[in-house]
Amino acid sequence: MSTSLLLQVREQVKAKLAEKDALIKEQEVRIAEADSIKSDAEKRGDGDLAPKEAARFRELGAQVREIDQRLTGIGEELDGLAERENDLVTFEEARQKASKAAEAWGKRADNPESVSNPVRVRSEARTYTAEAERRGTSFYRDLFASFNYRDPDASARLERHTREARLHEAAGYETRDVGTGAFTGLTVPQYLTDMAAPLARAMAPVVAICNRHPLPEKGMTVEISRITTGTAVGAQSAEGDAVLETNADDTVLSVPVRTYTGMQDVSRQALERSSGVDDIITTDLLRAYWTTLDDAIINGAGTNGTHTGIRNTSSIQTVTYADGTPTAAELYPKLADLIQKIQSSVFMGLTHFIAAPRRWWWLASQVGSTFPFLHVQNVPTEQAGNIGGTEYMAQNRNILGAPVVVDGNVPLTQGGSTNEDVIIGVTAPELHLWHDPDAPLFIRAEQPLVGNLQVRFVAYGYSAFTAGRYPGAHGVISSTGLAAPTF
Repeated sequence: MSTSLLLQVREQVKAKLAEKDALIKEQEVRIAEADSIKSDAEKRGDGDLAPKEAARFRELGAQVREIDQRLTGIGEELDGLAERENDLVTFEEARQKASKAAEAWGKRADNPESVSNPVRVRSEARTYTAEAERRGTSFYRDLFASFNYRDPDASARLERHTREARLHEAAGYETRDVGTGAFTGLTVPQYLTDMAAPLARAMAPVVAICNRHPLPEKGMTVEISRITTGTAVGAQSAEGDAVLETNADDTVLSVPVRTYTGMQDVSRQALERSSGVDDIITTDLLRAYWTTLDDAIINGAGTNGTHTGIRNTSSIQTVTYADGTPTAAELYPKLADLIQKIQSSVFMGLTHFIAAPRRWWWLASQVGSTFPFLHVQNVPTEQAGNIGGTEYMAQNRNILGAPVVVDGNVPLTQGGSTNEDVIIGVTAPELHLWHDPDAPLFIRAEQPLVGNLQVRFVAYGYSAFTAGRYPGAHGVISSTGLAAPTF
């Protein structure tokens, strides 16, 4: 399945590249014609365009700008296809490694000498171990492959893992949590089980734009050196005078490694007499994990084991928008103010705005009679930005030329009235997230609650995050102008 999908993606890439080449050639023709009109006017000596020439020149300029916008959209689509292709390649490589490993173990098991001394299973996760991970066998990858691609090898390993877990001796007693009553929608008839609706979650739009790094194998802190006192350069007053010297100095930024985890105990009756409960539980834990991590990156206080999120990072930029009757036209300069503060402070460019869904669609709902003075790159004439689409995580949203990330984890209970949201501006390369690429990891433990006929599902992952390497590269717009909007 993944091979055919990969071929489809590559065909799409090929088609987009051909479309891009055609547009570039078309644009070159328009530019050449515009240059020719201008050249003819210059040859006449006065340099002024005749009315028809001027009209055609403006028309060609509009066409060139429109092609620019289309080329930008194609570039973004190509980026998305490249990411999709990379994911499929990674999955296919892992599947092939796992198949080879399974084949090798199968041949070994066929050899009587290799099984002359039986081996006892002393741990719950015999199939899924650190060594197996290095060979390309991952529980999460198998779960993904089984759930999304119905991969038979992945399903076989998941079944073998279940049989191994049942060999453990019973130990420990505990009662609580979920029985069959919570999963009535997953019992027969079978044809309805595929329509089970997972709990709606905000997921992780901001995680997607972070600067991702592999988490170090050991240690619970990531150390970053920040130059806080720089060198100096000045003019030499006279020949032979002393040269200006200032010693550079740094301050260590310590970023703690945090653990985010979730657990659910499920009765064996729910697992064995219903359909797909384990898939639903694991998928929901996965979605909850990424939603919680995304929320922490935005709002974490840095206490009680949480990350220090963007909003709580010391020394970020702040812009106040206090307005009892807010309008999009009045908010617009505040967005530009945040951009200039970031550029003035750290000489970087804001790359994204982050907004709650209600704030973005309030902006989209506004109608005005005035337009920006200057043309904004990648934005249609006489507009402030692009809506991009009505999907929750749609692409191509932007305002003032900066992409907009709509994220349901942006809080709606800020300010004195406790009904305000905020708009966050970030420089994405300075949102540093260290994370295990295979996280969250999953444990299905049968032993602890066997006395109660329950199975424990656990998801966990280690991560480190900081927006504090250059805190001035990020900022927040807040106050009464961002109270709950009226539509």
